[in-house]
Amino acid sequence: FVTRPIATALGVDDILTTDPEIVDGRYTGKFIGIPTFQKGKVIRLEDWLTEKKFTLDDAYFYSDSINDLPLLEQVPNPIVVD
Repeated sequence: FVTRPIATALGVDDILTTDPEIVDGRYTGKFIGIPTFQKGKVIRLEDWLTEKKFTLDDAYFYSDSINDLPLLEQVPNPIVVD
């Protein structure tokens, strides 16, 4: 609900986001499935890679958060920014 309009405006086809739970048309503050956070980013990414038949062989990942350490450890080109 936040990221999709931005991705569409930038021409990005695929995004991995945490899906919010909606009950009776209202956001509950909970999520559906695995949140795209910390190790959940790796799990969601691995599922997406399998679905798209992609690999991380030449991947770069930029982050400024310790929460992204699990994903930074998965790519051959991790870049930590401040």
